Amino acid sequence: NTSSSIREAFPTPINYVLVAPRVDFQAGPRGAVTIRDMFYRTDQTGIGVGTLNLPSQASNVLSEENQLQIGETFLANARFVNETHFQWSHIYNDQVAANAAPTVIVQGAFTSGGSSSGIMRDTQENFELQNDSAATVGAHALRFGAHLRAYDDRSFSTAGVNGTYYFSSVAAYQAHTPAQYSATVISNPLVRILLFDGSLYFQDDWHWKPNLMIGAGLRV
Repeated sequence: NTSSSIREAFPTPINYVLVAPRVDFQAGPRGAVTIRDMFYRTDQTGIGVGTLNLPSQASNVLSEENQLQIGETFLANARFVNETHFQWSHIYNDQVAANAAPTVIVQGAFTSGGSSSGIMRDTQENFELQNDSAATVGAHALRFGAHLRAYDDRSFSTAGVNGTYYFSSVAAYQAHTPAQYSATVISNPLVRILLFDGSLYFQDDWHWKPNLMIGAGLRV
């Protein structure tokens, strides 16, 4: 019996992009607005190659995230202030096998063919809106507001649909006699989740005496 070992350098380049601008401005004599945005992106090829995995097993991976925040503070008068915050975030992950051929696993020797990971994509959208107010009425310090959120997640996967051949040895591979074949059958590769929630609150801090404060609140 003879055996051989092959070593090969396989490039896995990666690209980064990061942008994070911010803008602050006055909205009239009593308002202030802040806008922030952050965009992040990574793109890498050749993922999954190494050890017993041959170059045909490579996958390309893309990840993106974008987050936008908008905040406004409005001072109506010396006794009332209102703040509004909005946030939107977008997260996208994408992994695509470079080769769509069936996966070939030779026990203890190598893995070739296409990657069984197939195509995997996930997209998340998040929305948040929050409004808070603070007011003073006599001896009462009042706080009240609302918080709303929405979450949307869409996931797509074709993992395993290309099929996998298992060979017990190199000799079995050369003889084209696999010990096992398996494949995943997916009727609907897309799954989606959509969620909403919200809350309201009210708080009253009553300064009954200089050295005594009574607080009460409600949150739903």
